[in-house]
Amino acid sequence: MDLLGFDFSVDQGAIDWNAVAEARKTVFAFGKATEGLTYVDANFRANHDGAKAAGFPIGAYHFFHFGDDGLAQAEKFLSVVDGYEGPLLPMVDVELDGADGETDIPSMMRNLGAFLARVDATLRGKRTLIYFDWAFWVYNLGGYGGFSGHPAWVAAYNNGATFDMTGTGWHDWTLWQYTDQLAVPGITVPCDGDRLQGALSLIQR
Repeated sequence: MDLLGFDFSVDQGAIDWNAVAEARKTVFAFGKATEGLTYVDANFRANHDGAKAAGFPIGAYHFFHFGDDGLAQAEKFLSVVDGYEGPLLPMVDVELDGADGETDIPSMMRNLGAFLARVDATLRGKRTLIYFDWAFWVYNLGGYGGFSGHPAWVAAYNNGATFDMTGTGWHDWTLWQYTDQLAVPGITVPCDGDRLQGALSLIQR
């Protein structure tokens, strides 16, 4: 049976982590920490501390900009989450291409690879989660398969419990974002809802 979680950012406002934990509707969460080279989520560290105090496992994620240097983005992310990593693996959110000035797929993948290599080096043999929209990865990024050793977190808002990963470079998904309208006790704004295929240990550091 899939485990249910959610992802959040400053957009969710103040979060009552005790209510989240006590409701037991969800069992994990990921919070936005950084974006590009300059943006830091104003609530990330407070949410980390609140979740930790409530005994609720979270991880941190970075929203990637292909137009910014990947290694520099990794250093920014790692500096912000230092001491606030949470017990779950980090995630990189990949959903932006030409909007930030970069459209050459080989260059984009080299840049993302630099980010991943730097963050992976902190994980003692484990690998960063890669979040992507199914259609974006297939059509905008050409179904690039060079990162298939990383756990796939795919966004696909369909009505079924399964979908075809053909063309993405992955055989299967580890996490599936299936909705952006999940109601979570303790949070007044709907969240992205995520299903984990397997045990929580799959995404633990």
